[in-house]
Amino acid sequence: MREFLHPEIRVIEADSLPYGGIHEGPDAFMELIPRVFGTWRDCNVTVNKWVSEGDSVILLGVMTGSGRITGTPFEVPIAEVWTFLEGKIMEVVPYYFDTKMLADVAGIDA
Repeated sequence: MREFLHPEIRVIEADSLPYGGIHEGPDAFMELIPRVFGTWRDCNVTVNKWVSEGDSVILLGVMTGSGRITGTPFEVPIAEVWTFLEGKIMEVVPYYFDTKMLADVAGIDA
């Protein structure tokens, strides 16, 4: 995956989530992936549609799973905006329909 990342990649996650904040650089991206999927059990993202325009791709889908700590199942619509520069992933911004619910399912205070 690292070969597809721009050297200045950044991921902007909702602050209310356990892995929230701005994650900059390929190392931060690679460290973020297990943090995200480590928060959930049986996490799956189903992409229902994607739209591309210029250097951006918008993914529309549904994320499902359960909280690793709480065991509570969830299903939440998501959208992600992926921006590319020089053929590499430059920025990823996920938009979760209900971050409060995800924080509750994760077992943290939002």
